[in-house]
Amino acid sequence: MAYVDHPNIVSNTFGYREKRALIVNGVSEQLPSKVEHLVDTDLDPRSGECSYFYNYLQYTFEHTGTQITARSYMDDASEVSILQCPDDIDIENELSGILAYLRLRYPTVKRLVQSGYTEI
Repeated sequence: MAYVDHPNIVSNTFGYREKRALIVNGVSEQLPSKVEHLVDTDLDPRSGECSYFYNYLQYTFEHTGTQITARSYMDDASEVSILQCPDDIDIENELSGILAYLRLRYPTVKRLVQSGYTEI
């Protein structure tokens, strides 16, 4: 694992801006274009009751004009799932930079397909 200069990546580390990419096993990680901390609930303001409460981090990546979305629920921060990704994309080969980014942060990476979640 090593950091190398990269002209297209700007990160804010320790209060200063630098252009560096993290290289893991020969693959440069691709940084997300957006990271959001979101909450989704059906809280009834009158009764204070809710039947679901989802607290999660959502990552948005750009890949050849397509948005790839991954989500990690805060109640199980050991796992992230790629939710929005065209079926014809070979994740292992075409999205290796996105996988490098996610695998550095989560032990388990899954993909949502028609039959459910499958581990990558």
